[in-house]
Amino acid sequence: MPLSPPHAGTVRRSSASAARRRGSTLIGVIATIVIIGAIGSVSGSVLLNAMNGYAAATVRSRLVNEASVALDRIVKELRNIPLRAQAGVAVNIQSTTASSIAYGGNSSITLNGSQIDFVDAGATSRVLVAGVSAFTITTFDHANTQLAAALSGNACDPIRRVQITLSLTSNGITETIRAKVYIRSAMQGASGV
Repeated sequence: MPLSPPHAGTVRRSSASAARRRGSTLIGVIATIVIIGAIGSVSGSVLLNAMNGYAAATVRSRLVNEASVALDRIVKELRNIPLRAQAGVAVNIQSTTASSIAYGGNSSITLNGSQIDFVDAGATSRVLVAGVSAFTITTFDHANTQLAAALSGNACDPIRRVQITLSLTSNGITETIRAKVYIRSAMQGASGV
């Protein structure tokens, strides 16, 4: 009977188990790469959405701030329009359109392209706000009935309230704010009314 080396069967078994271990390791590495890729893809989309949300919120905040500052100035101007001399309770408004108002003899607020221009007492026109996508002026009488979009001269006499709607757009985002202004000089109880 021939003698076989003492470790002959062991060598074969160990090389087969080593091959199985190498195969298992390769499958483990591939599985790990796939899992890490999936986690990276999900976390990347979450981060991208968060960054886009932050950018949109920043633009919205800026638009609301710019619109609020402009609207505050417009409201202040319109609220303080005086009565016309010797005209009873007629406010000193010369004309209105859907996008402009002239008052006080030589003051005006006008949509000019994508900006609102303001002329104060005949001074040089200055820009109140830019990036305007919509600007609407609506006038109302003492009974809160909407008046015609375009008025001039004596047709402006019934105006008691003015509604301003202002929309600003930037980077595809639009913010709209609105205010209804009660003209103080024409309010019940005001001097001469």
